[in-house]
Amino acid sequence: NSCNNKCNFENKYMVLEAMRLDLKDPDQAEDFYLKAVKSSKENRFVHEEGIASELSGDFYHRRGNIAKSYSFYRNAMECYGTWGANAVTQRLKEDVLEKFDSRQIIAQPIE
Repeated sequence: NSCNNKCNFENKYMVLEAMRLDLKDPDQAEDFYLKAVKSSKENRFVHEEGIASELSGDFYHRRGNIAKSYSFYRNAMECYGTWGANAVTQRLKEDVLEKFDSRQIIAQPIE
């Protein structure tokens, strides 16, 4: 199947490239974080979508984009929950509650 290599490794490459670029060129890194989430979702790697989403949330949090950061963290928690990684979901929930003021998350509370 011609999809095997691309489908299996594209999202992983995108995450690694995003993390590498994050140190050198954050503007370019953003595109790779978004592509990593998209590729993971399209190829139905819910656990890897969760990882890419969490890393994207970290990226946007460092850049001060609260709304995007929170949105990616929520997606990560949903992915981890779907995957059955309840301890990971709980850990991320606690991290998010520490990072965000309750006024920042009131519109979309964590369940």
